[in-house]
Amino acid sequence: MVTFKGFIMNTEDPIVLPSDIQQLQLRKCKGGRSSLNGIFGLKDVTDLKECTIIDSCNGLESIFSSWCASLQTLEVLHMRSLRNLEAIVGESVLSTPGTFSSLKEIHSVWCGKLKNLLSAKWVFRNLEEIEVRSCIGMEEIIASEIEGMSTDNVVMFTLPRLKILKLVHLPELKSICKTKEVMVCDSLQQIEIWNCPKLERIPPHLPLLELDNSQPSPPPCLKEICIDPEECWESMEWDHPNARNVLLPLLKFRNARKTQWKAV
Repeated sequence: MVTFKGFIMNTEDPIVLPSDIQQLQLRKCKGGRSSLNGIFGLKDVTDLKECTIIDSCNGLESIFSSWCASLQTLEVLHMRSLRNLEAIVGESVLSTPGTFSSLKEIHSVWCGKLKNLLSAKWVFRNLEEIEVRSCIGMEEIIASEIEGMSTDNVVMFTLPRLKILKLVHLPELKSICKTKEVMVCDSLQQIEIWNCPKLERIPPHLPLLELDNSQPSPPPCLKEICIDPEECWESMEWDHPNARNVLLPLLKFRNARKTQWKAV
C-alpha cells in the first residue's frame, strides 16, 4: 500500500508509483492536477486493486483522464469529499471491453458535482456494492449511452453479482437508470434508499413466474428493501401493476426516532 497524507502535490512531473502497487490512498492532500493520471502517470501501474481518495486534491475533476490498466484491474473505489469531481472517467477516454470488469465496490460520499456515477457502456460483471451518500448534484446512478432510443424498446443490462445498493441523501436523484432500461440483479440482497425525494422508480428486474398467471416475483436473493420516508414508497412507479404487493413482505421503514429499520 502507498499512502499520501497531507501531501502537497504541486510537482510539475507526475509522481512515479511502483508498477506493482495494489493499494493507493490519498488523504487530505493539497494541490495536484485534474486527474489521477496527471498526478501519478498511471500508465505503468499494472495491478492497482484499491483506490481511496478522501478530502484531497481540490482540482480533481475526474479520476481517470486517459486509458490505463487500472481501469481493468481496480476492485474497490472510495471517493469522499471531492468537491470538484465531475466524472470518474473523463469524456475523452475511449471505453474498452474490460473497463471496470474487475470492480467489486464503489463508494461515493460528499462529491457534490458528480451528476452520475457509472456508465451503461462499462462492464460490471463483478460489481457487488454501490453506495452513494450526500452527493447533492447526483441525478442518475447509471447514465445511458443510448441516444435516440425508441420509447417502445426496453433495454436490459445485467449486474449479476450486485448484492447491496445504498442511496442516501441525494436530493436531485431522479433515477437509478433510464425509464426504459431495466437492471437484472439476481444476486441483489439489500436495497436501502432514504432522503431521495425525486426518485420515482426502482428498476431491478422482477422475474415472471409463468406457472402463476405470469405474476412477478422478487429477485431470488433479495432480503430487504429499506425506504425512508414512507411516502417515498407510496409514490414509486413500477413496470408491473402487482410489483408493489409482491415486494411488500421485504419492506422496512425507519422507526420514529430514525435509529433502526422496522418491518412493515
